[in-house]
Amino acid sequence: MRTPDPIDRRRNVITITAQGRRHLRRLDKVLDDLHEELLAPLLPAERDQFVQLLTRLLDHHTRQAPQPPVR
Repeated sequence: MRTPDPIDRRRNVITITAQGRRHLRRLDKVLDDLHEELLAPLLPAERDQFVQLLTRLLDHHTRQAPQPPVR
């Protein structure tokens, strides 16, 4: 839900609705299930290491990504 910021009327305050929270919980469950299925062949320590390595790669490439030109 979007409402005007009471302190700064130029801004909007975004809040999640009860329906949005329910939807988010369902999506979290779907992601947890997919995560388990994807990483099932790995031991817990291997899962942790795999996720850490992917995170490091993502962080590196996110910092290196060129910014789109401003139009």
